[in-house]
Amino acid sequence: MTWNTSLGREDEQIRFREMLAQLSVKNVPGPDEGFVALVHGHGGLGKTSLLARYREIATGETPSDRANRERFVVVTLDWEHEQRLQQTDFAAFAGPPIWKVLARIHKALSDDTSLSPRLRRTAERVFDPFRQQMTRLPELMDRARQLDLDTVVGRKRFTAEELAQVVNAAARAGASLAGATGALGASTAKAMPTSSLGVLAAAAVAKAQVYRHGTVDTEVFASLTSGVDALVRAFARGLRSFSRKTRPVVLILDTCELLGDANDWLLEVIRLAGSRTGWVLGARLAPQSEAAPGGVITRLHTVAHRDRMITLPLGAFDEHVVADYLGGVYGECLPEGVTAAEILRMTRGIPLAISFIAPALREGLSPEKLFGPSPDGTASQLFRSLVLRYLKHIRASQERACPFTGSQRDCDYQR
Repeated sequence: MTWNTSLGREDEQIRFREMLAQLSVKNVPGPDEGFVALVHGHGGLGKTSLLARYREIATGETPSDRANRERFVVVTLDWEHEQRLQQTDFAAFAGPPIWKVLARIHKALSDDTSLSPRLRRTAERVFDPFRQQMTRLPELMDRARQLDLDTVVGRKRFTAEELAQVVNAAARAGASLAGATGALGASTAKAMPTSSLGVLAAAAVAKAQVYRHGTVDTEVFASLTSGVDALVRAFARGLRSFSRKTRPVVLILDTCELLGDANDWLLEVIRLAGSRTGWVLGARLAPQSEAAPGGVITRLHTVAHRDRMITLPLGAFDEHVVADYLGGVYGECLPEGVTAAEILRMTRGIPLAISFIAPALREGLSPEKLFGPSPDGTASQLFRSLVLRYLKHIRASQERACPFTGSQRDCDYQR
């Protein structure tokens, strides 16, 4: 038996259905901005399963949601899967550039086989300005490379004030360093740490070598950023137009922490895409990170209107939910020694851990062998299974601060 995605998450499903109901209203009260639901928590708490349930609800696959069939255009993407397909796009600490993100969303929408020919023609037409902006990227990136800013442009989205402060501060540091060492080449600059600020500082060092006046012309950087902004706005206008001319669009995006600084641009797309678009963002991070200064959750509260945003921190299951799950697996005939309270104690209510237990017990493994230490005195089989499941998703030598919080401690890349 697979994990029942409806167990223990009734409130989260109710709130999602309420969001879908608002998407269906053409003149919904409030600002004309996209709806957004942020589903977040540590790895193993069932975010991916809940997002799969959301897709079933939006597409009308669940018996109680059959009225949703052909009511929405649903786009689903898992950035961890995209990372495996295009590892070079996610190599930088700051994540992929925003145009890579939008191009993948556009492709997923365009390749949707459930779209009728009429909807496909509409999508082709309304996203044409976005495709035209994409053709200008080579020229924009050539200009960025000339200034050693190609690893910065399209990632972190700076306000005018942030741009002036950060770029000039980094340039002054770069000028001092360049003066002390004689001259730093671009290869030296690119060898510096590649956090969003570190990349910007590295670029400033290279540029200070050329200009030697302790300041970076923010207008030069802003001209590059304006090209990215035009691309972002073209995509948002296309999505807005498509949702108005056809059906509301639901975009379900998992493991968004991998997008890094591009999440800043993505929030801008959500704001501009209009109230006929609904976004579900899944992210692995600790619930206490919601109030972290500078994190994307904090920025979401700043950018999104309160009537358009819901945050859904996921916690562990309680004994009642564990009992429901065991009842679904065994009915009233639980193996001897197996109780919901005992499983809750051993798993701490983590859905992933609970989902490992039932198949093992059904195969005849005794609770003592499952929960107790192995014959050689090492960890229990349950613990080893969890560790192997987590290690499977760890990228070698990946030590990066969590782009949602700025904290390495809170960044959980294991599923």
